[in-house]
Amino acid sequence: TFTALVELQEAGKIRYVGVSNYNTAQLADALPYAGIVSNQIKYNLLDRSIESDPLPYCAENQIGVLAYSPMAMGLLTGKVTMDRKFPATDVRSSGRWFQPANRQRVLDALAKVQLLADAHRAKLGQLAVAWVLAQRGITTALVGARTAEQVAENAGAARFRLKRDEVDEIRRAFEEIGEPE
Repeated sequence: TFTALVELQEAGKIRYVGVSNYNTAQLADALPYAGIVSNQIKYNLLDRSIESDPLPYCAENQIGVLAYSPMAMGLLTGKVTMDRKFPATDVRSSGRWFQPANRQRVLDALAKVQLLADAHRAKLGQLAVAWVLAQRGITTALVGARTAEQVAENAGAARFRLKRDEVDEIRRAFEEIGEPE
């Protein structure tokens, strides 16, 4: 596959080669065949598993990380309140963090960082995206939107930068809630 991608690159049909959800071992296997410039991986305050693998490897090898789901399917916006019900066809209906006990823990953590969001004149979703963008090795946060208003709101995450102590404060608030039940 990578040989074919390099051929397409040499023919001028593609500019770069990127991958999605590759771990360190997969990246190390692929790099001899192609210059990989990006790895698209899920990353947010509730799912930080890439911090041990492959985020450090990507940073060391100048592979940009495009973090998807930085707002955890809307859960980190604070708009998914306890009264919200999801139809069975919605993936969130079975998501562990969306179950009532876990959702409450997320809302509690969001309440702890609300003053920080207010200080930046930001919404909680913007704060969550800014936190992702503040991490070493993350080059892009891929956010979803259903309306033009959400697009404009999400773009607001780029208008401010979190200081290191703010990044740490947010991290601590979410580390305290632990893993989903």
